[in-house]
This record gives sequence, C-alpha cells and structure tokens, in this order.
Amino acid sequence: MKFHQPFMLLSSLFLFGCQTTNSVPQLQNFLPNTQANSVRVDDFVVTAKWCSIAPDRTAECEFEMTSLYQDKKAGIAYPTIQDQTGKEYRMQTKDGSVGGKVMVAGQPYTEYFVAQNLPTYSTQVRSIVGTFVIWDLRGIRIGSKPVTFSNIPVRPSSSPVAAASDTVVEKPQTAPSSSPSSKGSLVDSYWHGVIVPVVNVEDNDIIRLWRHGAYMHFRADGIAGYNWSEPKNYDYNKVNVWRQDGNTFTLTMSGAVYTFELRDDQAPLVAYLQPGGAFKMTMKRQ
Repeated sequence: MKFHQPFMLLSSLFLFGCQTTNSVPQLQNFLPNTQANSVRVDDFVVTAKWCSIAPDRTAECEFEMTSLYQDKKAGIAYPTIQDQTGKEYRMQTKDGSVGGKVMVAGQPYTEYFVAQNLPTYSTQVRSIVGTFVIWDLRGIRIGSKPVTFSNIPVRPSSSPVAAASDTVVEKPQTAPSSSPSSKGSLVDSYWHGVIVPVVNVEDNDIIRLWRHGAYMHFRADGIAGYNWSEPKNYDYNKVNVWRQDGNTFTLTMSGAVYTFELRDDQAPLVAYLQPGGAFKMTMKRQ
C-alpha cells in the first residue's frame, strides 16, 4: 500500500511547518538588483552562481540564498530560463522538492534547478525569471516578488557535480558510507520517528498524524522506507535517502535534511530542523 500523498504533505511539514493561505500584504522594502546575477529581496540576498547546458540537453543552475537577519522560510517559485535565442523553459528543483526551505539567518543555502530536453540549438542560459516567496517560521506568507537574473556565469570547469539533494553543510548521497561505524551500523535497522513542533502552531491534520509517528527502515542501498501504521510493508522512494559516516547519521526525506549524532545503540536520535526551529524529529529504535 502506497502513501505518496501523505508523504508529500510530510515534506511541507519538514521544511517549514504548516502553511496558511491567509492574505498578507506584500513586502514593501524590496531592493533592486545588487548586480546582474544577484538580487536583494527584503533581508534575503539571492545569487545565480552559475548555469550550464550539458551535452544531454539538460540545463542546470546553482543558486545561493542567504537570510541576513532572521530565520525564515523562502524559495524561488516557477523559475524559467531563457536561452540565447529567447526561447523559455520551465525549471524544477534537482532533488524534486517543492516549496521553500527554512533558512537560518546568516547561513548561505544552495539549491539546484534543472530543465531537461532542451533543443540542440540551446547553448547558453541568457537569463532566469521567477518569483521569490518568503514565509515566517509558522508558515504564514509574508510576501513575494518577481525576480530576474542575467549575465549568469557559466559553470567553472572545476566545479563539482551537484548531488540530487541539497543541504546546508553537506550533500546527502544515495548510498550509505562504506567506512566502519564506531557505534554500530544502521543498515537494515528499524526506527519509529515522530515530528514535534517547537513553536506554537495551529493544530491540523498533519500534526495530528505525526503525533503517532511513522515507522522507518534504513535499507542497505541507502533508501529510507516508511510506513504510517506498522513496522512492515515499507514504502521506498529514491528521494528519501540516508547515510552514516561514523557516528553521524544523515536522513533526507522529501528534500528536508536531518543530521543526528549516534551516542549509543539505544539512545533516541533527536535532530532540530535548525537551532530554535519550528520542528524537531525524534527517532527510537524498535
């Protein structure tokens, strides 16, 4: 039995808590471009670091986003590239995640967008347009603004290939580390995970669902399986991955990344989305 739809809701919970649809006035203090490939929006600086078009006709662009003063949630919605001929193509996140990300103030966040099946005559990304959207930590929309990036550098020849899922510190891989783990391997282990709000948020179906938690299985190929009701018949999706490096355990679920420290085999694993963030995740071995 599959649980794709609830798990899409889960991705929103992991990333930024419950989001409302209340009408909120638009931000008033938007500033102009700081340079052609960098935009200042409220207290965010957003930079298109580079773009490239690969021989397989896939365009990829790297963005860096930094909230200067406050922890907030933000993201680029509906990004579209324009090639050197003026033809436009819609992009999507490389890791398949949707919505914004919760960002800690002062910490740069990297995100990758791709557009596939470009025609052979498309050889250069001329510009990128989209809408930059900002929410507070409760998921309430603060405002949005159209943004344009131009004169975007080409990917440096020495630039590494980006992983499918983006993190603040490190990029999760799709397979666990082959190095020995001093606290014991998590391969084929079974855990029960619960999401707990740290700040007060309005009660909703997602929070009520996660009060009971989900059962998880960490498969040997690096895929994390889940089941909402019982520790068996797990649903596996390639976007939900895990990795263990020594005593550090990283779990990526629908684009949200959690990092745990393995103190011993029996102690619960607890990770916060950010210091003082909106949610934390606790897992206990079954």
